Amino acid sequence: MGAWLSNFSIYIPTLSACRTLTGPYDIAVAGMEVRGIVTNTPAVDAFRGAGRPEANYVLERLMDHIADVIGMDRVGVRQVNLIKPEQIPYKMVEGGTVDSGDMPACWLRRWRRQTGWDLMRGVRSVQNKVNGAVLGCPCI
Repeated sequence: MGAWLSNFSIYIPTLSACRTLTGPYDIAVAGMEVRGIVTNTPAVDAFRGAGRPEANYVLERLMDHIADVIGMDRVGVRQVNLIKPEQIPYKMVEGGTVDSGDMPACWLRRWRRQTGWDLMRGVRSVQNKVNGAVLGCPCI
């Protein structure tokens, strides 16, 4: 939280992050536990997205973890779980509504083609290094 509480310091990691916790994915149940810690650093306050990038980071790491646990391709896990066009308008578990979009076409197919993900897959797993494209479906 920083050294003191600011106007939005409690809102950012809680309510703001929760509003986009499931992102572009069809997730029926979601929960979040937040622990605030006072430190000697500057206070947390609203800045460009305010909680949403953090929620997206957690969500995308969870997608990677799911893929690793079940032995499925990381792109495949995302593709299976994206909100489908026929589900729109889609009521999110957080209370929001996705009223338009073709998530699979917009994000994964295009991203996969432009980055050469399929070609890099084997190289990345052998080297186990972070160099190349980053996979994520930000939905802010």
